[in-house]
Amino acid sequence: EHYQAAAALAEELAMRPLLARCHLGLGCLYLEAGDEPRAEPHLRLAERLFSSLDMPLGRQAVAAALQVLGQR
Repeated sequence: EHYQAAAALAEELAMRPLLARCHLGLGCLYLEAGDEPRAEPHLRLAERLFSSLDMPLGRQAVAAALQVLGQR
């Protein structure tokens, strides 16, 4: 719930790095809960945002989460 509120605010304020972190957080939470169908879109969006922002650490975090997703 907090990630969703933060993502909405980040989008409204055009704070793309924060938006990417929110989607990464949401994806990881859904992944931990075993809800892969809801996790993947958030992780893919985070991946695109981190790539467009040239944030390699964020991309690494997404890659790790996607690797876990791929193993399930």
